[in-house]
Amino acid sequence: MGYASLNSGIASVVGSNKVSTLQPGATFVVATLNGLTDTLRLDVYEEENIHEAAFSVSNPTVCGSGIVTFTDLSEGSPLSRSWQFQGGSPSASTDAAPEVYYSTTGTHDVTLITTWSNKVDTLFVPGHIVVSDLPVVTIEVEDGEVLYQGDTTNLSAIGSLGVEHYFWSTLDTNQTITVNMSGGYHVIAINSVGCTAEAIENITVNQLLEVSTKALLDGPYVLAAQMMRQPTHA
Repeated sequence: MGYASLNSGIASVVGSNKVSTLQPGATFVVATLNGLTDTLRLDVYEEENIHEAAFSVSNPTVCGSGIVTFTDLSEGSPLSRSWQFQGGSPSASTDAAPEVYYSTTGTHDVTLITTWSNKVDTLFVPGHIVVSDLPVVTIEVEDGEVLYQGDTTNLSAIGSLGVEHYFWSTLDTNQTITVNMSGGYHVIAINSVGCTAEAIENITVNQLLEVSTKALLDGPYVLAAQMMRQPTHA
């Protein structure tokens, strides 16, 4: 029958291959079986406290105004939590997944304080929520909305401050496009944080009128002949 002895005095189970109640540090296990002795070194480390505050947001960018949902992702079943939402409503919460309304343009900080039995951790994220003014876009028509076959006109998208990109229904991405066909021309303007605005302009292209040259030449002569044939009265 074998036995195990630990030089640090930690409890062990004699005659078993199991050693329990290990404490941090280096431990040597000496095992003897049928006159043979072997030594095993066990390095035991103190368990690291991995509890940290963490969260996710449904949408960090708000266009105009809107609701952002926060979700506490802190591990280890925290005993309590405390949120602080700069510029939001409500401005504080203890819920695991609070919904916060934002309408004030700018960047807003978020703080989560999470408490466990042996630790308190604070996560502060500056400027995490961005609230942007809604962009505005209009379309200017260079030569009017009504054209005739063979004519062209330029459509220019005019965006408000902060607009950086334009996407037309024609697949063009320039601010100004040239068109020569009837239809609705749609543009989407996107600002620096991804908020969008839309506009549409309808263009009509008329067919050219076909006038017979012969009719123009014959008309006066026919009219004159009819006038000459009118009856006279005695």
